[in-house]
Amino acid sequence: MTVNGNRSTVFNRVGKASPPGPEQDLFWAHTGGGGNFGVITRYEFAALPVAPQFAEIATWSWSWDVIARNGVGYLAKIIGFFEYLTRTMPWSFFALLKLTHQQAGAVSLIAQMTYDAPSEDRTLRADLRRALVRFGLDKDATAPTGPIVGHPAFVAAPQSYQNLRWIEAVQTLDGSGPNQKGKYKSAYMRKDFPDDQIETIYNYLTWVPPPGIDMSQSLLQVDSYGGKINTVAPAATAVPQRSSIYKLQYQTYWQDPLSGNGADGDVYIGWIDDFYRDVYAASGGIPDPAKDPTDNVDGCYINYCDSALNAYGLPTALSLYYGGNLPRLVRAKQQWDPLNYFHNAQSIPLKL
Repeated sequence: MTVNGNRSTVFNRVGKASPPGPEQDLFWAHTGGGGNFGVITRYEFAALPVAPQFAEIATWSWSWDVIARNGVGYLAKIIGFFEYLTRTMPWSFFALLKLTHQQAGAVSLIAQMTYDAPSEDRTLRADLRRALVRFGLDKDATAPTGPIVGHPAFVAAPQSYQNLRWIEAVQTLDGSGPNQKGKYKSAYMRKDFPDDQIETIYNYLTWVPPPGIDMSQSLLQVDSYGGKINTVAPAATAVPQRSSIYKLQYQTYWQDPLSGNGADGDVYIGWIDDFYRDVYAASGGIPDPAKDPTDNVDGCYINYCDSALNAYGLPTALSLYYGGNLPRLVRAKQQWDPLNYFHNAQSIPLKL
C-alpha cells in the first residue's frame, strides 16, 4: 500500500514479473529497502524452499580465565579457528562466535549444520573436534556452563551437542532472552580480522566498567557469512553486500528505567560507540568501504538500524547500508512516496 500525491492510499501488486519501470523499481526497492515507500499487506510466493530434515547444534566455550592468562594471542587463536571454519565448512554450516565481555566468564561458539537422511550425514561434532585440535584449542574448550547471550540466539540452557529435527533446531536457537534495553551496531567484512582489530577487540572485552555496571551481556558477535548470499549480484536487490564472509553484530544489553535513558544506559552506549569507532579507526571510525584501503569492510546491515551513523551525514549513513544502490532507491522514493509520508531518522530521502 502506497500513498500518492493526493494522500490517497493505493494498493499495488508487484513482483518479479512486473514490467520494467516504476512497478519493477517498487518491487526491487522492497528487496532490502522496505519501509520507505509503503506498507506490505500481503506476500505471495511462487514456491517455498524445501527445508532440510535435520540439524546438528554444537556449542563450545573458552573461559576468560584461560584467555586472560594467555593474553590477546589466545583470543586471536579462537578468532582464527572461527575464520577457518567459515572458509572450509560446507554451505550447510552456520556459526556464531560470541565474543562476550570478560564479566560473562567465557566466550562461546554456536555451530549448526543441516543435513538430510541418512544419519551418516552427521559430521559436525567430528569436524569441529578436528578444527579444535588444529588450532590447539581442544584442551580448553568446554561445554557452556550458563546462558549464551545475544541476538539472534539467546540459549538459556546450552548443550555441547544436539542432533534434532530441523524445526526443533530453529526453536532451540530462537530465544530472545530477558526483557531489557539494548543497542546494536553492525558491519560486514570481506576478509579476516587484522591484528590491530583483534587487539582492539581484546581491550574492549576486558575493559573494567564503573561499579554497578554489568557487562556480562555486552559482546561482539561474529556470524559466518557468504555461501548462497554471495552468488547474487550486488545490484540484483537493494542490499548490495554480496562479497562478505562475516557479519559483525556489536551488542550491549542492560536494565534501565522503563522510559527514557538513565546514567547506566549512557555507560553501555558509550562503550559500544567507542568500541565500534576504534575497531574502524583506519576507515574513519565506521566500516566505510570508500575509506578502507584494504578493501575489507563493506558497510552495515540495514535491519540493525543505527542512528548514531547519522553523525557522519545521512548520505554516508545510507551508503553504508545500500552502497551504490542508493540512487535507485531515491528514484523509487520520488516515484512512490513523493510526500515523504513514510519516514524515520534513516529513511530514504527524496534527494541526497
